[in-house]
Amino acid sequence: MSIERWKARQEPTKQEQSLLKRLDRVRKLFRFLREQRHELFDDALQVELEGTVNLLAHAARKVVTCAAALLGWDPDQVCRKAGIPLLLESSVKNGLDLQWSDQEQKRQAAEILAKQLIASENWP
Repeated sequence: MSIERWKARQEPTKQEQSLLKRLDRVRKLFRFLREQRHELFDDALQVELEGTVNLLAHAARKVVTCAAALLGWDPDQVCRKAGIPLLLESSVKNGLDLQWSDQEQKRQAAEILAKQLIASENWP
């Protein structure tokens, strides 16, 4: 199961065209980024970002293991108490178990991941 890559439209929408017309010299960077996003967010970058999420999860599991050892708990118990059950899964992607071709479910996945990261930061 692979995550469907985001394909940025090369042609701006009517709304984007309207915004781009309003951008003056001060906002050249925003114009450039919008006009080049289809090249900037290519498959290679998206693979790299996915790898970064997996690397962060791996590091978080190491922290959980250390916390479990300090508390005399099982790592599963630390994940549950800290509000980060995604770390109980073999990968973040598997833990989210969503239909990756559905844009709304992708948005929900990002929200779940963000909430769990915040929960882990706030855990005593």
